[in-house]
Amino acid sequence: MFALARIRNESDVIQKDKIANSHDAFEIFNSLMGDLPHEEFWIILMNKANRVTKKVRISEGGFSGTVVDPKKLFKICLDHRANAIIL
Repeated sequence: MFALARIRNESDVIQKDKIANSHDAFEIFNSLMGDLPHEEFWIILMNKANRVTKKVRISEGGFSGTVVDPKKLFKICLDHRANAIIL
């Protein structure tokens, strides 16, 4: 039992990002996109505790815009059983 406890304590626990406010969402999007020369549309999928479960790029466009298909967006959200999303 002590060996298992030691192994558990030594292992790296992966913490998912939690979004508590708009600044947290901004930090996640900023790390994804940074300063791109083109437009991209991303969504963040979250569980009930507002922990990020997945980050998905929906579309990539040109210099002035991109097109998002709502059917594709909602399908991804439903397939991953997201309780909340940030666009």
